Amino acid sequence: MIECPNCKTQYLDGTLFCEECGVALNLELLASDKRTDPLRGMSTARDTHTGPMRVPSSPGQSIEPIEIPLGSMALWIANSRRRQLFATGPEILIGRLDSANQVVPDLDLTADGGFEGGVSRRHSRIVFRDGQPYIEDLNSTNHTYLNGEALEPLMPYAIQSGDELRLGSMLLRVEMSTASE
Repeated sequence: MIECPNCKTQYLDGTLFCEECGVALNLELLASDKRTDPLRGMSTARDTHTGPMRVPSSPGQSIEPIEIPLGSMALWIANSRRRQLFATGPEILIGRLDSANQVVPDLDLTADGGFEGGVSRRHSRIVFRDGQPYIEDLNSTNHTYLNGEALEPLMPYAIQSGDELRLGSMLLRVEMSTASE
């Protein structure tokens, strides 16, 4: 087991980032992991687990489920433990506010520690095609990861409820309605 040095949440060995506060848990593993080291290129290896590997240290540490209305999605931001609800479509720009250059993202991560977490001003976006959301990295400096896998810039990757997105070192979780339309 690994304990987050910041918030003391317990994780299984091999977990890279704290889901609660976004802190890197094992810097040596991160430095050697091809999926998280942009200088080593992308790896085709997939994570062996299918979901989050976090083991809550207490019942209060878990993420409280919420009802997501049909036709919308939420992004849960680990650093600040806040959720942002969005209508689905046509796109959601994720990044940091830069009023001087008129960059106003739909999800502004500035107040959540986005600058410190390595989030670019125009880091990534979620686009919707036939109701299916896709995440695209917008050539960000510190890359976008989907469930631990580095994304090829400007390529759409399908996302679903429960997926984890990492922008730089900031962790987000996708939440969508599970009810059928």
